[in-house]
Amino acid sequence: MVRISREEVPYMRPAVFVDRDGVLNEDTAYASDPKVAKLLPGVAPAIKRLNEAGMIVIVVSNQSGIARGFHTESDTRAFNAELDAQLRAEGARVDGWYYCPHLPEGKVPEYAMECECRKPKPGMLLQAAREHDIDIASSFIVGDKESDIAAGAAAGAQTILVGAGTSISDPQPPPTHLTADLPEAVELILARAVV
Repeated sequence: MVRISREEVPYMRPAVFVDRDGVLNEDTAYASDPKVAKLLPGVAPAIKRLNEAGMIVIVVSNQSGIARGFHTESDTRAFNAELDAQLRAEGARVDGWYYCPHLPEGKVPEYAMECECRKPKPGMLLQAAREHDIDIASSFIVGDKESDIAAGAAAGAQTILVGAGTSISDPQPPPTHLTADLPEAVELILARAVV
């Protein structure tokens, strides 16, 4: 595990790591077509509130459809670019888009591997922390799957399980908080965050 000390980076800010499908946008199976990219209700204003509060917003998403051969990395980047455009149109900003294209049992050889970036491992969060001077200990991850919570816990962030994910029985590790959706999670974060 990579540890970042305040001596290495004089000023580190908290971040909110957000899973993509099911938290940021509608979860359609292996979403890759920008034409079907659609933000969930209230997401853009919620992210704008985080921006205004001085928090870094990072999207971290497993995209095993790439390893499965369902779509390409270019498709994933185009989908993310469409979501980014929708957010910007409402005055909201994501500071970094990270995705893991790997899956050990994938059909595309170059992506069929065990990696450190696929949630529940914390690789994407740790990479973003290095690249954006993030203080993970004062950060949050918002996700709808047990793997999101496990990745956040492994990195040392507070964890928020949202939406359908709140019906997971006995998630391990247990999330720090439960909320209905990203806007409700943002309310909770802003009440507890020190920026």
